[in-house]
Amino acid sequence: MEEEMGKLFAGIGLCLLVASTIYGQVAYPNPVGHVNDFADVMDFATEQGLESKLREYRDKTSIEIAVAIVDSLGGVTVDEYALNLFNKWGVGDSVKNNGILVLVAPNEREMKIEVGYGMEPDLTDLQAGRVINYVIIPYFKDGKMAEGVVAGVDAILNDLGSTPFETRLEERRIAEEERQVEQIKQAEDTKIFMVFFGLGLLALVVIGVPAGLIYKAINRKKKLKEIFQKNNELLSECQVLIKKAKQNYPTARNNLEDLKKETPGSVWGSWAKFVSNAPNSIRAFDARVDELIKESHENGWEKSEQTFTDISSFQTTILGVVGLSESIKSMVNKFRQARDKSPELLKSVLADIESSKVALTHKDVSDRARQYLTEATEKCALASYLMKEQVVNWLSVLWAIEIAAVLVAKAKSVADSDKASAEESRRPKPTYRPTHSPTYKSSRSSGGGSRGGFGGFGGGRSGGGGARGKW
Repeated sequence: MEEEMGKLFAGIGLCLLVASTIYGQVAYPNPVGHVNDFADVMDFATEQGLESKLREYRDKTSIEIAVAIVDSLGGVTVDEYALNLFNKWGVGDSVKNNGILVLVAPNEREMKIEVGYGMEPDLTDLQAGRVINYVIIPYFKDGKMAEGVVAGVDAILNDLGSTPFETRLEERRIAEEERQVEQIKQAEDTKIFMVFFGLGLLALVVIGVPAGLIYKAINRKKKLKEIFQKNNELLSECQVLIKKAKQNYPTARNNLEDLKKETPGSVWGSWAKFVSNAPNSIRAFDARVDELIKESHENGWEKSEQTFTDISSFQTTILGVVGLSESIKSMVNKFRQARDKSPELLKSVLADIESSKVALTHKDVSDRARQYLTEATEKCALASYLMKEQVVNWLSVLWAIEIAAVLVAKAKSVADSDKASAEESRRPKPTYRPTHSPTYKSSRSSGGGSRGGFGGFGGGRSGGGGARGKW
């Protein structure tokens, strides 16, 4: 008997040792409601509003959601603290395990959404992570702790919906039964398929292969005849394009003369070569189209694919000559636009450089930002030099100015980023202190008090599901 009592006390001692290992090293507070603001970051109205919302949601769905904002994690990880606090409080029903804990530790700048076993299908780790990263943390980074918590809880409620937990269980059960029925059906279908597959394979060998070859040959012939017809249409189009190239040639020469009057030789020289070669190209087109017509007729539909390749390449060449006059006209217009735009744009960029110099002398701005500004100044100097030439290449001038504008924008962007990074590194991590009335504060800081009508959670458990975040 004494030996049995000794084993019993030893067992009790072991349990106490395990419990102290789990909870004894950290002073986990007791819950005072669904919302437990032990760091005093919420005002009374916000906290009471959120408390009412979560109680109403529990009454409607039986899902329990707890919010805990703590002064410190007590030296453990946010995952460990959230899991232990969840299981200590027993958020959710002891059988359904339908609880969720939103834990926020402002001083460590960490948080965790801990999800009970029963809620994992409805609030996945991915969903919890999205709520943290895209809803809550943006508020926290702006110092809006209370707003972030409320927005996060609202996002969770929106994801979960208002379906009662029992209905969710029934929906899962029905879905599982349907899945099992579908598996059985697929297995039976597979057996039937394998029987017919064996017979079908035999039939395919005896009948199908020759039939398949015949079908393929018929389709191939049909496709080649369609290509042959298309070739004839393309050749007719080529003849029309050649005629158009002849008609456009005089206009191309006139446009070239306009280009020569306004641009330096480095611009109009290459266009002059195209225009001078155009008559020879057009004569060659006449001969080539006759060759392709003959080739298409001799090859017939059997070799229509190769003929199609030749005709397509030929058509592309003709289009280049047909569009020559419009291309030269477009170049004239671009040159005039560059000439009209460049002087004012240069003044604007130079003014932007001067106004940026003062901002870039700030002690937090890196040399990289100033280097961008130096390069912008050099590009403006190049543009000014080019504008003094006897025949100005306004395209080159505009290019240099536009590059300078981009460099100035880069310089300012890098400078802003440098200053923001330096400011962030100097900013101390916020320490949240009680800011509300002594009576309200003491009701929370005792850790053992309770809010009117709150009798504790239902004994739910979590296995560590959910997501964590830092800011």
